[in-house]
Amino acid sequence: MYEFQHERERKEKIYKAYIIIFCAAASLSFIFGLFWGNTSHLRLAANFVFSIIIFVYTLKGKTWAIFLLKLSVWMNLLILVLMAAVCIIS
Repeated sequence: MYEFQHERERKEKIYKAYIIIFCAAASLSFIFGLFWGNTSHLRLAANFVFSIIIFVYTLKGKTWAIFLLKLSVWMNLLILVLMAAVCIIS
């Protein structure tokens, strides 16, 4: 199917937003786990390597990596909303 230029630009903006949010979430998760978390360094390193692998393959345009990136972003947003709800309730 043909795609208009404004549609393609909109999809590229959304794609870039997903990548930015994923990088921010992965970086914050790594920094939080490194300085304030109770997680082991092995688990922290595995999470960081997994995030790097997902990021690299997403830039290569692999469909499974893009799916995992979007899933990760939505899960992080869900966790953020649940944490805010718990803070408001308690």
